[in-house]
Amino acid sequence: MIRLCVSMSNIKRVKLNNLYDIVFMKSRADIWAAFVILGLLKMKDCIFCRIANGVEHAAVICETSELMVFADHNPIRESHVQIIPKDHIVCFEDLPKSLAGQIMFIGQKIAKAQKQIYGIERVGFIFSGHDVAHCHAHVVPLHDKDDITSRRYFASGDVRYAKRKFLAPFELAQACEKLRHALLHS
Repeated sequence: MIRLCVSMSNIKRVKLNNLYDIVFMKSRADIWAAFVILGLLKMKDCIFCRIANGVEHAAVICETSELMVFADHNPIRESHVQIIPKDHIVCFEDLPKSLAGQIMFIGQKIAKAQKQIYGIERVGFIFSGHDVAHCHAHVVPLHDKDDITSRRYFASGDVRYAKRKFLAPFELAQACEKLRHALLHS
């Protein structure tokens, strides 16, 4: 099975005069980018691409030219955030090393801020890959030993996944503001 790994920079770089140009493309990323241009693959169907491009709303905590951090809309705990690359990369193992390092670095800063805010000892950092086919890391303040384990779902009687409480917009905004403040002062 081939993984989809297309970035906006690939799409901007690829020039197609006709379908035969695809045959002469050297990289897998350029071939996938050509498919996106031709409409055979649609990144507009990706919620995280829409968030990164400002089409969908998210409670953004911080961003760089390459990544974005926003509150999970269905959090395990308050201040549960997601870190995404702005380019559409499906699998975390396909991240460029420099971008993977940036994600880890901002994840560590967020974890330190979460520990400071909530007085907790541990924070979970997970690339789960279950819900959205766009590489994303979860940074979750751990208040309970089962916050990010399957045991949490089995205990609820729902072996698929337990429904979590959605936070109201003002609750998300408050949690984001706490994190922003802690990040600015760390």
